[in-house]
Amino acid sequence: MDETYIPVTEPVPMSPKERFSRMGVALLLIAAVSLVGQILAMALMMILVPDRIRSIFTSENGLWLLSFLPMYCLAVPVGLLMMRSVPAMPGARNPLGRRGFWKYLLMCFPVLVGGNLLGSWLAMLLSTGQAEDPLLEFATSTNPLKILFMVILAPILEELVFRKSILDRAAAYGEKTAVLFSALCFGMFHMNLYQFFYAFGIGVIFGYVYLRTRDLRYSIGMHMIINFLGGVVAPCINNGM
Repeated sequence: MDETYIPVTEPVPMSPKERFSRMGVALLLIAAVSLVGQILAMALMMILVPDRIRSIFTSENGLWLLSFLPMYCLAVPVGLLMMRSVPAMPGARNPLGRRGFWKYLLMCFPVLVGGNLLGSWLAMLLSTGQAEDPLLEFATSTNPLKILFMVILAPILEELVFRKSILDRAAAYGEKTAVLFSALCFGMFHMNLYQFFYAFGIGVIFGYVYLRTRDLRYSIGMHMIINFLGGVVAPCINNGM
């Protein structure tokens, strides 16, 4: 990847510090609005919903909705709106082809396994064996809503944020810098050591593919396949065994 600095033509010049700061604030806004939205949704449910039907919202389906709807319906749109204040530098599209798609997808799996092992080992080491994966319950669930949130919405919205929005705005300062920044944000956004390393690793691959093609469909497709295999197929096989 070319590391040459390419200046961006914009009405009001924006320094690299201001550009990256605004992108960081947008990501922080997504996390904050998501957390506050979840808390408010739970509080309103406890206050406004009668006791006799509250079990609907405290069921597994209700908890999935209360957990993910604030993020995907409120937090992500707010963050993307904030991101628009940073000028983008889109590039020309280049096809990847089927062979290229499957090649980069297969590259993700050793990264997933190695990153998962490293994250689990480090989490256990730092916690002296007391750490627990905070998303284990979601990961092992076979709830049908998982397909909507983890296989469809999460890949689309996360690729829109961490690949297109960030890379189109950071690529002006070198493609390697942009890919590493995007992957680092993607890993940190998962907010736990268990997922950080493999999220960072596949973030590098997704970022490279996006900058090479400038077509978000490829990284979305790979993201969907990985989430489907890890979040739907693996729990079904595990429960069957």
